[in-house]
Amino acid sequence: MTRKSIWAVLAGFLLLMALSISADFLLRALFPETFGHSGANLTWLASMVTILYGAASCVAGGYLTARLSVSRPVMQAAVLGGVMLLCGLAGLVGSRAPVWFNLGFLAMILPSVWAGALVRTRRAKT
Repeated sequence: MTRKSIWAVLAGFLLLMALSISADFLLRALFPETFGHSGANLTWLASMVTILYGAASCVAGGYLTARLSVSRPVMQAAVLGGVMLLCGLAGLVGSRAPVWFNLGFLAMILPSVWAGALVRTRRAKT
């Protein structure tokens, strides 16, 4: 990986994290009863909303990584997906969220980042 590739992945990671954390804070501020500070307190609907905004953040991160990539944009986005998957696995330590939530969250990371990269590459061709 070149320096530009590393910067593309880092930029996608930072965007993804910024969007995800911002959405988390916003939802907790607007709906404190529904989006508590513990994964165990989330209702089914709140859990699905959390997975969906996580997926949207992954799509945006994948798009930006592919956009900034000099070569092989989908591959660079896959690297971002791998980094995010490792972060997600590390986040499971001590998690009190239901198993289905953790598995669903992990399962959406790679396809979402890949989808963002595909949107960018198809857009670049037209």
